[in-house]
Amino acid sequence: MRQRSTGPRASHRTALEFFELLRPMGRERVVLVEDHAMVRQGLVAGLGSDERVRVVAAVGSLGAFRAGRDLWKPHVVVADYELPDGLGVELADQGDRDQNGYEVLIISGADHQRVLDEAVRAGCSGFLPKTAPIEDLVDAIVRVAAGEVVLDDRTTAPVAPDRTEPGATLTSREQEVLELLAATMSAAQISQHLQISPHTVRNHIRSILAKLHAHTQLEAVLNAQQAGLIDPGRSSGGTRQ
Repeated sequence: MRQRSTGPRASHRTALEFFELLRPMGRERVVLVEDHAMVRQGLVAGLGSDERVRVVAAVGSLGAFRAGRDLWKPHVVVADYELPDGLGVELADQGDRDQNGYEVLIISGADHQRVLDEAVRAGCSGFLPKTAPIEDLVDAIVRVAAGEVVLDDRTTAPVAPDRTEPGATLTSREQEVLELLAATMSAAQISQHLQISPHTVRNHIRSILAKLHAHTQLEAVLNAQQAGLIDPGRSSGGTRQ
């Protein structure tokens, strides 16, 4: 009977298993896609200090992520904007996310507003500049995994490329979602209430944030109240548990 090898090849094949066993058992499974090794290693170390998240893989390209995503089954993918074989926002492809059930959070050292706009248009669930502290990244990961849309509030220009009045072009469905956000419903609750997919809800939320020139859901609700789009009293009573 052929014995299983215990040499270097066997160790290499089980490296991911050992890596997962040694990581803190966090709630949110995270895959990092960052091509600069020093930055990637620093992020792994930083995220590993917080028990709310667990880095299950760290790779340097889109291709490497796609080759391993079925094995890793991430909740959140934290991807650099610029990668050797494409842009991190490509991972927000609706078909990929629906099939594999992950959210995409973009990090970048490039022009913040340009990347932020592209991330919103591509359907990413969040954006942070690389200058943000690791605590902000952990918080963003947890919030994105919970169904929120997280956009960096350090950008000074509105997310929307146009300068129309806030909310002037909200669709009827976006108006519905906005009113439910004002009633403090989560994305999951809105999905159940409207009988649409969670990804569709998040797409509506991203569009609402852009059209209301907001970086957070709370800011969107406040802007909507100031613009007279919703009754200020709607946000006082909620159904969120």
